[in-house]
Amino acid sequence: MFFLPLFDDNPTKGTPKVTYSLILINILVFIYQLTLNPDQEYRLFLDYGFIPKEFFESTYIGYFELISSLFLHGGFMHLFSNMLFLYIFGDNIECILGPIKFTIFYLICGFIASIFQGIIDPSSTVPMIGASGSIAGVLGAYFLIYPRANVRVFAWIFIFVQIINVPAGIVLGFWIIGQFFSLGSNDGVAYLAHIAGFVAGLMIMVFTRNKSNLSAQEQRTKPFSSTSFNDAYKHKIYDQRKSSGIKKYD
Repeated sequence: MFFLPLFDDNPTKGTPKVTYSLILINILVFIYQLTLNPDQEYRLFLDYGFIPKEFFESTYIGYFELISSLFLHGGFMHLFSNMLFLYIFGDNIECILGPIKFTIFYLICGFIASIFQGIIDPSSTVPMIGASGSIAGVLGAYFLIYPRANVRVFAWIFIFVQIINVPAGIVLGFWIIGQFFSLGSNDGVAYLAHIAGFVAGLMIMVFTRNKSNLSAQEQRTKPFSSTSFNDAYKHKIYDQRKSSGIKKYD
């Protein structure tokens, strides 16, 4: 059994410039990583990753690695999964907050995620990298604001392959529950950072959302109905380019 979200059925009017810029920067940084040999890449992680011991023992204000660590990734799948979730859910949260506030929101969620993960072992010298904490914040915000919006999910169940519309509340609810169940795993994934980022994003939106800027919560498609990839993709493009009277960017 395999499930992979592809895109949501929750269009916006306008180009999510910050979201696309973040995706581009992460990809460019990863391409640069591919030019390095293993020793050089690890040196890059040491220089620009978040190292708990350095952070908690630092005496100067400002720790650049809180930012730089959010743009480094440990492999293609690490990058792909993060950028896919940012692409699916980032545009709607950027639409609500506007580009400047969304950028600040993205960074703050990443900072909180890294710090909470570091608290587990503040003496650790292992560099933490990845945009997962920031993107988890985006997921938490989306979970709060658009739980009924359908997400088109690629489902592979034994020999059956379909794209199914699943409410975001279920998709993201299963995701965050999975992070809790994975706590304590020794697979090198910072699950507490994911949880902290998710909660941070949710709580920030609780206190900052402007209800007048939110779209109606009607579902545009029937939950748990299936479609072909071609039809789902065409519908997504149509929503992006030709829909009118929907959410506008600040």
